Amino acid sequence: MYHTSVAASRQLAFHAQLSSVAPAFCNALISAFEARGGPCSIAVSGSRDSPGDISQLLPVPVVAVYVDAFEVLAGPVWTGAGGTCPVCLDSWLAMNSPHDDARGSTPGDAAVSAVVEIVEVAEREHRGDVAYSLSMPDGRVQQHPVLSRRDCQRCGTHRTAMPPLLP
Repeated sequence: MYHTSVAASRQLAFHAQLSSVAPAFCNALISAFEARGGPCSIAVSGSRDSPGDISQLLPVPVVAVYVDAFEVLAGPVWTGAGGTCPVCLDSWLAMNSPHDDARGSTPGDAAVSAVVEIVEVAEREHRGDVAYSLSMPDGRVQQHPVLSRRDCQRCGTHRTAMPPLLP
């Protein structure tokens, strides 16, 4: 279901669908990261519901990446010891993505440098609760707070009992 590769001191994993529809993009991304060292593994998907899922397969710290032909989103950095977990990231992406996966198409050559740039921002900032997006049409970078689900036992504010109702 996933394709993994080792580039320099980090591991990369690609969602199988992305690997099959954009092998040149995936290979170019592997080559780009081979030229750079870095502290994080990288999980790359073209589907909003799987970058966090792929992240769980890689050693921490890990940066999840969602990419399409228009935008790249990277982060938050998951260390396993705080911040927004990969499951909550996928939930957040599904609820907050600015457009449908159907609008996106196969990432092209411009997406390779965009992924490298936004991953470097996420690694430099090293925030466990923030993702960074880069809009490919205009090069605009934005910061997005990524909130954990309240019912997540791994990273949220899980409560085993409901608070009493007010009279």
